[in-house]
Amino acid sequence: MNTDLDTFLRTRLPFPGLAGWGVHCQDRTIEPKAYVRQLTPHRIEQLMARLASGAEDMRSHDLKPRFMCWKFEQVQLFWAMRSDGMSLALFVQSQPEASGSPQNLIEEFLTLTT
Repeated sequence: MNTDLDTFLRTRLPFPGLAGWGVHCQDRTIEPKAYVRQLTPHRIEQLMARLASGAEDMRSHDLKPRFMCWKFEQVQLFWAMRSDGMSLALFVQSQPEASGSPQNLIEEFLTLTT
C-alpha cells in the first residue's frame, strides 16, 4: 500500500460503527482489518477477492462499477472501485449508534491521488 493511501486510511479509520474494512490494491494484494469478532481478516480477504473478480467481469461487459452498497441484517457493505483498479470495502454495523460517514469516506477514496 502506498504512503498516501496508508495516511488516508490511518487518519480516517476506524470511525464509530465500523466493523472492518479492506483495500484491494493494484498488485492484487488485500489489506484487511477487522474490529469485531464475527468479521475476520480472512473473511474480508475472501470477499474483497470476489468483489474485485465480479468488478472485472462487469468491466468485460462495458459496465464500470464505481460504488455499490449492500444492506444485510448485521452490517452494511460499502464498496468502491477506482479507475486504477484499487478498491475499498467498509463494513459498517447496522445499529443506530453507528455514526460513521462511509459515503463521504468513499468519495474521498475515489478522488485520492496515489
